[in-house]
Amino acid sequence: MRLSPLHPKVMATALIALAKVTLAADATFQATVQPVFDANCVACHQTGAATQGLNLESGSSYTSIVNRRSTEAELMLVTPKSPASSYLLLKVLGTHGEAGGKGARMPVGGALTPRDIQAIRDWIAAGAKDD
Repeated sequence: MRLSPLHPKVMATALIALAKVTLAADATFQATVQPVFDANCVACHQTGAATQGLNLESGSSYTSIVNRRSTEAELMLVTPKSPASSYLLLKVLGTHGEAGGKGARMPVGGALTPRDIQAIRDWIAAGAKDD
């Protein structure tokens, strides 16, 4: 039996899907997500002055967000393997209002870069592990 070559579009689609899986698997909390929090969130979300009681400092952030209910919506802040139902992601995307959330898009004063948002999404999709 002779096998026909793969169509270039099929091959490209497969490679893109593989790259996304690889990126998601590489999204670790300490190396990928915490630096986003440090650079963009900790100024307001820190010990002693944590807005909404949400401390995003290193050493506290993971337990503050994973499987914790939002104070603004009927969603968990981070639901492992479920970016679409993780309020933290919706808040940085600015789509939190559609989920019954309130307040401004985070961070205040400017949006995260698409790369930072994707890093958070990938980490959640990969299981939101504390690694």
